[in-house]
Amino acid sequence: MEINLRGFQVREKEVVKKVKKSKKFEVVRNQLAQAYSVQVRDETEVIVNADENGEPFQVVSFETEAAIPNGEVEFVAVVQGKVVKAEGSILHYEGGELSSVDQYVFSEGELKTNKVQEITVPAQSNQPSMSPQNCGCGDIPDICPYCKSAVPVICFVGCGSSLSAICNAISGAAPGAATCFGVVSTICEEISDKGCAGKNATRICEMAGLCQ
Repeated sequence: MEINLRGFQVREKEVVKKVKKSKKFEVVRNQLAQAYSVQVRDETEVIVNADENGEPFQVVSFETEAAIPNGEVEFVAVVQGKVVKAEGSILHYEGGELSSVDQYVFSEGELKTNKVQEITVPAQSNQPSMSPQNCGCGDIPDICPYCKSAVPVICFVGCGSSLSAICNAISGAAPGAATCFGVVSTICEEISDKGCAGKNATRICEMAGLCQ
């Protein structure tokens, strides 16, 4: 399935085929299989967007199968001309809420392991409350502008897509901040009942407590 935010001409099957042939895809898939017995399925979702320079990129999200207590697996790849990165995320939940994320990211020639704990976004705060360990992905310094840039993507794509796919669609080919998981979860919780209709990004972010 293709979700195209900008109307670019994209051959979805060719993009998916390119990802599957890449070393990045193979390395992350093997790591997930070894660590969590994850099986990557053929079903995909492709989100098309553009970076700050107007250059198109694609985020390919693969369905996965794994038996992880109180957890789920997400596997995405970002393509911009070539496969920019592949990313596998293990999402852990406590009491039905996202509590931590283990990420395996193959980018710039190496596999990096990111462990992100205590994912929370306090109300009306410009500083996310989280403790990244060996993350290397950087925090988002100001939550409010990021929220405003995230809302149009979330409202278009929908909260049914994986967190990893949405976050990569927002940040594009640039390194994404793990804080995005908390931001997207907070926005989706806010719009879960009545959706985005009749509200602009500023209003949604204010209602979600991410902008003052």
